[in-house]
Amino acid sequence: MRIAIIGAGIGGLVTAAGLLRDGHDVTVYERLPTPGAIGAGLTLFGNGFAALDAIGLGDAVRDISIQAMSGLRSGQRQPSGRWLVAVPASAVASLRSVHRVELHRTLLDLVGAEHLRPGTAAGPATADGRPALVLDGREETFDLVVAADGLRSGTRVRLGLDPGVRYAGYTAWRGVTPADLDLGGVAGETWGRGQRFGIVPLPGGRVYWYATMTLPENTSFDDERAAVREHFGEWHPPIPSCLEATPAADVLRHDIYRLAAPLRSF
Repeated sequence: MRIAIIGAGIGGLVTAAGLLRDGHDVTVYERLPTPGAIGAGLTLFGNGFAALDAIGLGDAVRDISIQAMSGLRSGQRQPSGRWLVAVPASAVASLRSVHRVELHRTLLDLVGAEHLRPGTAAGPATADGRPALVLDGREETFDLVVAADGLRSGTRVRLGLDPGVRYAGYTAWRGVTPADLDLGGVAGETWGRGQRFGIVPLPGGRVYWYATMTLPENTSFDDERAAVREHFGEWHPPIPSCLEATPAADVLRHDIYRLAAPLRSF
């Protein structure tokens, strides 16, 4: 089959790599001139790897990830450090973590530059009943078109399938420590009132952390690192150490959005 994929994010690239391994003619169209990813860590459980194994990508992702919670005590704590729930080791035995940027780079290599069309605006169309795309003003037909253009999908909008997005009610900071950090043998999440802080080991001795807080939409801070330190800097160790070890320029923050209603179909 001749297949077009709109979007060179993780979803689009996984789809492309799997279909290529199955022998299809696949092209990925990405509006950005240089496909890339921002972000910090991702965690994948055994069901995620079952899906990756089914399309032949599991080993490639294992090579760039680690068993994040292996040998660590994990679960949920209070800001004081008091444990609320300790998760049995068996519950996280299959959990692996990976840096989002490294995963995206690996998927780009698996797909190959010859199957990528960066800097190309692609929109849905129909031609004689066949799936088609408008590519920079010209129309081209395919056997199948896959839309993987994200939460704010322009494809869903043009097809009349988009329910819109709504603010989830909280914002999220994320960061990765650049060097080894002593976690004291523990990881997991800490829950406060309207706040959460998570800690996950990454390959290379790095640590991925994230912090969420209930805030009005579009709240702004002059200094994101100072803001997250103000709200979480006095929580139990190693939370302050995670924040101190992360350069200010590497601290990300995004308001969190979700679809305003379920999609009618997939």
